[in-house]
Formats: sequence, structure tokens, C-alpha cells
Amino acid sequence: MLIAFYSIVSLAIAVMLVALVMVIKLRKLTKSGKVGRVVSLLFGFILFFLCGYLVAPLMVQLDCAYMQLLTGLVFLFGAVFVVIVLGLLSRLVKQIFEELQL
Repeated sequence: MLIAFYSIVSLAIAVMLVALVMVIKLRKLTKSGKVGRVVSLLFGFILFFLCGYLVAPLMVQLDCAYMQLLTGLVFLFGAVFVVIVLGLLSRLVKQIFEELQL
């Protein structure tokens, strides 16, 4: 079971590194305004999650209560991350529709 855990965490780290590269490119395109601020916030969340994923292999040595707390925090920040991404997407779609007058 431990091998599966390490494999999944390694895959998560790789995916998050791809996300980090993507958000860095996006930040260069959106340096100012509301979109730029939201992209900077997303960048911070991605860094936060990446740090968590890098620490995850050490968590197997923690007490069960700490694991539950950390799992809860990951769920909470993951949910906040999703809401921020959906808000950004909503704003972008509205802006596109306004520019195209749809």
C-alpha cells in the first residue's frame, strides 16, 4: 500500500509542476487588472499545494490525528481553489461574450 501512496504522490507532484509552468506563463500574459490578481492568487495556491505534495511522503510517519487534520486542510484549500478557478472562468466567459456582443 505504501508503494501505491508514493506512486500517487509522485504523479500528483508531476501534474502540479505542469500546472505551475502553465500558471507562470499565464501570469506573464495577465500582469494587471482583476484577472492578473486572480492568476497571482492561483499561482500562490499552486505553490501551496506543490509544497504540500512534496511534504506528503513524510506524512506517513505522523500520528493519525495529524493526518486527518492535514487531509481536512487539503480538502478545504482544494475547494477554495476550485471556486477561484470557476470565478475566473466565469469572468472571462462574460468578458468574451460582452466583446462579441452575444
